[in-house]
Formats: sequence, C-alpha cells, structure tokens
Amino acid sequence: LLQSGGKTSIMLRALEVQHSLCAYATQGTRNILNSSGCGGENVYSSLRSRLSRERNEANPMEMISQQLADITVLSIVVRILLSTFCAGTLGFERERHNQAAGFRTYIIVSDASALVMMTNIFVAGIGETDLVRMSASVITGLGFLGAGTILVTRNQEVRGLTTAAGLWAVAIIGTAFGAGFYAGGIICYAFIFLAMQVLRRVDLRIRKTQRVSTVYFEMEKKSTVGQIIRQVKGRGHYIWDLNLFSETQEKSGGPVCGTFTLWVNGKTTLDEEIQALEALDGVSYMTLM
Repeated sequence: LLQSGGKTSIMLRALEVQHSLCAYATQGTRNILNSSGCGGENVYSSLRSRLSRERNEANPMEMISQQLADITVLSIVVRILLSTFCAGTLGFERERHNQAAGFRTYIIVSDASALVMMTNIFVAGIGETDLVRMSASVITGLGFLGAGTILVTRNQEVRGLTTAAGLWAVAIIGTAFGAGFYAGGIICYAFIFLAMQVLRRVDLRIRKTQRVSTVYFEMEKKSTVGQIIRQVKGRGHYIWDLNLFSETQEKSGGPVCGTFTLWVNGKTTLDEEIQALEALDGVSYMTLM
C-alpha cells in the first residue's frame, strides 16, 4: 500500500472498503454508519474521484521501475537486451584478436545465464526453491567452456586466458541482469570493457619497458646453447632457467626447442637482445613469451 500512494492511499482504500460494507448493510446499519461519517452519496463519489485521480497521477517512473523489478515481458526484454549488448561488445574485442571464443559465443553465454537467473526467480515465485543453486551451476559449468579456450602453442606460450576470463565474466554479468541487478551488471561491464580495451595498451607499453621475460627458441644443434649463454653474459645480461624439451628431435633432423629467462641491463631492450641472439649461427627462431 505504501508503494501505491502512501498514507493517503491507505485512508482512501479503507474508506472504499467501508463504503462497500455500507452498500450491503441494512438501512438501520447504514444510518448508524452515516452518523459516523462514512455515508452519503456525495461523500462516496468524492472519495471515488479522489482515489481514481491519485491512481492516474502516479509517478510513471515508479511504475516502470516496478515493471523492471518484476518478471514481466518488459523486464525480460530489457534484461536480455542489456546482456546482449554488454556481452557483444566484450566478445567483439576478442573477435578482433582472432580468439576462439568471440562475438557470438559471448552473447550466447551471457543471454543463457540471464535466462537461468530469471527462470530461477520465476520458479521461486511458484514455490520454495534455492535462488543460488542454478546461478552457482552456471558459474561452475563455465569452467569447462573456459578451459577449452586456453591453448598452449608449439612454442609453449599460453594463449586464451583473457578469453576464458571474459567468458566467465559475461556469465556473471548475464546472471546479474537476469536477477534485475542492473546497476551491478552495468558497472561491472564498464570496468571489464576498460580492462580489455584501454588497459591492453598500457600492458603493451609495460612489456616494452620490462627487463625480464621468458624466451622461447629453436636451434639446429644442442651445442648452440653455449653460444647463446656466452653472448648474453658477454653483453652484461643474465640468463637462467634454461630448459630443453625437444632434445630428441635433433636425432631426427628436427629443431632443438627450449626456453630460458632473460634479464637485460642498461639501455638495451628485450627486443634488441632477442634480435642479436637470433642472428647467431644455428639459431632458427627466437621470441618473447
């Protein structure tokens, strides 16, 4: 009652009920009620007009807000649209970088998560249920889908972590929209979009200025490792954690692959040092991980 008009609405509704009782009361009872101030056709008409006018003058924003908070056709459309927009923009960023999970995958995951949460709320309105169980199942199930996007390339570089994290995040955003938590979903989307778009450039700048990195290399013979170590130490840099994981390929004519950690000193950058090492005889390929 308080949401539909405050104390005035409570008084008017009470008088309306009282008027209904008066309509079905006997003439003697009606006279008693009239003496207490509830009778009279003019009074009834005035109260009805006032109540109708108050209902018509209700705040439209409050009515829309109530519609969005409940499970209605309007709220379902709004929640799915918000979920699609947020997931689509995040997925488009992954699509541009040629990732396995992109535009369509992000939208499907987010919209399905929103529907799961709305279904949970709808079922809760029919009978008793655990509102957390279905959404928790969505978050757990996304682990399997995210694991499929994480790949280890032939040079032992891990790719797809950001894509997997994005899939998990859009599932959470979709769940928030499905529950009607619009503010939380939008704010979370804004920060994730900021991390994917703007902070990516910051990350690239940090990598250009960093002094330590893991290096992947391919060489024709195992003996070339000695040349690499002498080159690095001769230029005043450091090398450690040297691992050879394809020694057996040397016998079959394939390249010997491995990784090591490189630390450069002075004004030399990692890219400059990698170019110098890649120019050594016997080194087929070398890159930063």
